Amino acid sequence: MTRRVKTRCCGLSLQVGTKIIGFFSLVGYLIQLVISMMQSSGLDLEDASLDAAEIFIIISSVIVSSALLACCVLLLQVVFSNSRPVLLVPWLVGDMIMRSIHVIILISGIMLAINTNIAHGVSTVFIMSCFIGLETYLWWIVLCYYRELRHHESTCKGATTAELVAM
Repeated sequence: MTRRVKTRCCGLSLQVGTKIIGFFSLVGYLIQLVISMMQSSGLDLEDASLDAAEIFIIISSVIVSSALLACCVLLLQVVFSNSRPVLLVPWLVGDMIMRSIHVIILISGIMLAINTNIAHGVSTVFIMSCFIGLETYLWWIVLCYYRELRHHESTCKGATTAELVAM
């Protein structure tokens, strides 16, 4: 049995909370894209000291940032038009992938704390733990909004015009 949540994002409706989350996600991924593009523009592919893994990480971060930016646009389109909840799925999946990457960073911070630099590792673990917790909460709000739209969509399919007005 799933639980329906009507107002969960700091006392705001799920739609307003999702608008706020979408806006800040859009800004964050845009900043990430700009930083990634600046890093990739400074690459000298002729440099022999450049590691292939480093090139791959920088270029893939540009691609991932672009894809997540597109997902944020879809998220905001759904929120403002209040339709087609299936368009929320790319954002939910993309955010889950980003959270998985953050968990990997958390694990590397734990290993860093154990092996070498305790202070740097502990700060990485603390920051990433807080960030993952916040990300999970925001993801859950968007998921609840997705479920609310799906529920509304399923109840409206066989409804007459008078029933739709009463909803």
